[in-house]
Amino acid sequence: YVKDYGALKEEDALSITLDAARGLQYGYEQVQRFIHRDVKPQNILLEMGGGVGTPRAKLVDLGLARCLDDSFELTVAGQVMGTPISMAPEQFNSPDDVDHRTDIYGLGCVLYFALTGDKAFRGRTLTELRQNKEVATAQRYQRIQASAGTRALLARMLEPKQEDR
Repeated sequence: YVKDYGALKEEDALSITLDAARGLQYGYEQVQRFIHRDVKPQNILLEMGGGVGTPRAKLVDLGLARCLDDSFELTVAGQVMGTPISMAPEQFNSPDDVDHRTDIYGLGCVLYFALTGDKAFRGRTLTELRQNKEVATAQRYQRIQASAGTRALLARMLEPKQEDR
């Protein structure tokens, strides 16, 4: 949708982010502490509601999901999982230490894309992309056309350190 029509209005971007966050919260609280591990714009489907009102978001593609209680595991320990452009730094550095904050980071990438129509981070190589994520500061979000509260939320969601999200 963003590629076809451009960046969303702030209200719509926040609404979509909230819908996806509620889906993630449900998975974490009700479905054995599940972590999605691949939250990205392509995994958010929009239901437009007949062209009236704010679109509703549906989070899809649970192929990389992990249950933190280890009752259900499809992947091997230590395996790097996710899409690099929206992966949190800990997914690169310590893949066994992912938790709900990892999905918050991916959701921050979704919000950034919805607000700007662009990727939150770039890099010509995987190493460069990872390094750009690890040194990101709140100042980089000040140029985004959004309220100060939304920019602060975005900066917090995209904190490089897991414990700061």
